[in-house]
Amino acid sequence: MKELYTAAGIFVVLILLGVWMVQNNRNEQEKKLVQLRKKWGKKQGKRTEREKKEKLEACLRRKAGENFCVDAITWNDLDLDAVFDTVDHTVSVCGEEYLYTALRMPVTTTEIREERERLMKLFAENQKAREAVQKALLLMGKEKMNPPTEEIAVLIEAEPGEKGKYLLMAGIAVLGIGLLFVLPPLGVSVLFASMVGNGLMHGRESKKLESALKAFGCILRLQRTAGNLEKKKFPDWKCIRSVWKNRKNNSVRLQENAEHL
Repeated sequence: MKELYTAAGIFVVLILLGVWMVQNNRNEQEKKLVQLRKKWGKKQGKRTEREKKEKLEACLRRKAGENFCVDAITWNDLDLDAVFDTVDHTVSVCGEEYLYTALRMPVTTTEIREERERLMKLFAENQKAREAVQKALLLMGKEKMNPPTEEIAVLIEAEPGEKGKYLLMAGIAVLGIGLLFVLPPLGVSVLFASMVGNGLMHGRESKKLESALKAFGCILRLQRTAGNLEKKKFPDWKCIRSVWKNRKNNSVRLQENAEHL
């Protein structure tokens, strides 16, 4: 009977802990929303770190290709970094990268300009729609986050893993275990060599693995954010939902391709 009471108590504690975490998350979201309302329409005083801007510029070079792009000399002569800092009211690393790209790669087609103006008008006049998008994008994060293009490039440019060396190290370990029953001293030496080899291999591969895990985390956040935005329903919302649906489908395909690396 005592075990039943203990299990019931643990169950209740877990439920209360879950409720507290959900409520705490909602409170944090509300606090961030209040801050967004205070900052809306006001000049930004914070400057983006130099390291982040270098990463944004590197992402730009990946996407520019043959498209027209404001060169670095012109950009610096006109001090457009200051312009970027002034107009950067984005709440996510995605928005930050998109804004930087939009300034460095100005569009020349009337259709895209008109679409951007329509969206800017929508968010300027429809507070509910604007804040719904901002709350969804907050999940992506911004501070100390790398631009999505840089994260995803890790998977695109990754070389397929060499399975042979892992099989070799596993074979050496199995050989060492077998030798323990025949020639114990030699078996210990082989196992020790296997441990050293695995340690060195782990040291070389751990950074690649860490970068890949960060990239997958970025893709998952993109998918979740796109899914949340896809569910929103406001006037003139169809175009935004279709754009995010395409982004979500692209991230799914990228994740599927990355599983073969």
